[in-house]
Amino acid sequence: MAFVGANALRTEPWIYLKPPKIEIDYRKCSGPLQCRCCQTVCPQAVFFVDTVTVVRSQKIDPNESDAYKIKARFRDRCTACDKCVQACPEAAIKVYTPGT
Repeated sequence: MAFVGANALRTEPWIYLKPPKIEIDYRKCSGPLQCRCCQTVCPQAVFFVDTVTVVRSQKIDPNESDAYKIKARFRDRCTACDKCVQACPEAAIKVYTPGT
């Protein structure tokens, strides 16, 4: 006799999956001010626009496109749906699961 519902006992071990890895090739990426396709299509809101890390003596004009980068900040939310990969016109994004 098998138990089902809230009183059922789990007999199989839990399987924990690692979040997918997201790589952005910034040499190919046209930048968030020109594109943002990945940010627009991502159902999990993984991507966001961030300022470029600046060396103390370096000056960057905030109005220039080089001052900003698209980043995959919330990687743990990624479900590897590949919508960002398909939407990127420059093929600058790779999504893969570790160990594959």
